[in-house]
Amino acid sequence: MANERLTLAHVQDGYVFWLEEDGDFISTRTIDEIEGGVYSINRLVCQFWSDRLGHIRGFSCGFTCLVEPKLINEYIKARSVKRKSLAPVGKSNGCSYGDDLPPGCTAKLENLVEVPIFSGSAYTALQIRHRARRLNGKDDVGSIKPENGERFLQENGTRGRLDTLLTALITQARDRVVSVEQVPLPAPIEKLSLPPYVVKSGRRPIYCKWTGCKYVCIHDAHLKYHVEQKHRKLKLKHKCDKCSRTFDRPHRLKEHLSKGCDDLRTKLKRTSVKELKKARIAIRTGPTVSLSNDNTIASTPSGVSNNTESNKGVEDTLLQNAVLKKTNADLMENNAKLKKTNADLIEKNSDLSKTNADLRKRNADLMAQVTGMSGTAERKPFSTLTNKPMRQTKLNFPVNKRY
Repeated sequence: MANERLTLAHVQDGYVFWLEEDGDFISTRTIDEIEGGVYSINRLVCQFWSDRLGHIRGFSCGFTCLVEPKLINEYIKARSVKRKSLAPVGKSNGCSYGDDLPPGCTAKLENLVEVPIFSGSAYTALQIRHRARRLNGKDDVGSIKPENGERFLQENGTRGRLDTLLTALITQARDRVVSVEQVPLPAPIEKLSLPPYVVKSGRRPIYCKWTGCKYVCIHDAHLKYHVEQKHRKLKLKHKCDKCSRTFDRPHRLKEHLSKGCDDLRTKLKRTSVKELKKARIAIRTGPTVSLSNDNTIASTPSGVSNNTESNKGVEDTLLQNAVLKKTNADLMENNAKLKKTNADLIEKNSDLSKTNADLRKRNADLMAQVTGMSGTAERKPFSTLTNKPMRQTKLNFPVNKRY
């Protein structure tokens, strides 16, 4: 930070504003007079504040001990946010950077102006800033003491010299400011609330650029589909040959074909819950017998009204019950067939087990016959394929060699 701070080499006019030690007054001193002492060079800066369209809406004066304009601009914006957050609600804060400005303004680097007014300490720089505010016609309500900005000596011309420089600065700054009467403020940008899935994904949100659209997503394909369907109104080009329905994407057509065009979920008439409840009560209690006008007996299900709509709903319910009963009967028939097939397979398995037992018994008999034919002779291996003794091969291994 040593090379980023102001030194006596940056002082242009050869004098700085200095706080006298014997009294609480500010005068001017040359570089030679303060060289070798304790000092901290500060410079006055003027920051213009602009809206999002680039129009200058106001300015504020501050002081800094830094050299780089980028660092100065970042410091001013940071101090503005901090001081406005600490300001009490309902009261103006005269010490904040960018105070008394329209909302939506920001401090840009290209709008920073360095004023050749130097001071020997931060306290003296603060007094210069308060003096600039008073000359600009602002009530310095944020000052710690009411005499701030009034500590410059009038006898040696210090106040007159400072007022001349500040007045010229304020006049030039006012000429650059664009009032609201000349150019109205731009409409504030409405911040879109992100959907939960966009926030949870942690990815960069993608906004729709059409005017007035608030659509937000995280995939380019989703944005493309949204623009085609909602804004450009493109025609659906993927058509089903069976039911003549159209789709925007080929995979949606494949899903439709995989489910089947005759989907019962979309074709069956749905009965309301009230009608189903009445039909259930009628089935439980049974029909009620009543006498009609022509002295004929008419049976009406209990709990069901005689109006047309209710009867139609009951008929639909009974029809659905009949279909379910038929389906249940078919399932029971298929179950009986499967049981019969299973019994046949069990019977065949038992026959195969019996045949295997017979083969084992026959093999044992053959072995007994071969044993009886050999008598007391040495038993040799017997081949079941050729019905002859197997040939034995004697292997001679050397004894003295080690393996």
